[in-house]
Amino acid sequence: TDPIPLHELLDVATGKMGVRLVDIDSDSYQVARKYMIRLERKDFDDPVWLKKLAGVAGMKVKQFRRRFGDKV
Repeated sequence: TDPIPLHELLDVATGKMGVRLVDIDSDSYQVARKYMIRLERKDFDDPVWLKKLAGVAGMKVKQFRRRFGDKV
């Protein structure tokens, strides 16, 4: 299937992203989920790993922690 343009996903009345239901049992979802990087609390506990993650994101460790640390 073709990608859906962003403007088609926005609610016209609110300008916010609309909710889309996803079939979590589909093969495409399962593959995407397996390749998705998900940060976990332990990623922030290892300073060496945290530095690598921040580097990949093009950020300093402090910036990375501030941006993503409260999401896990």
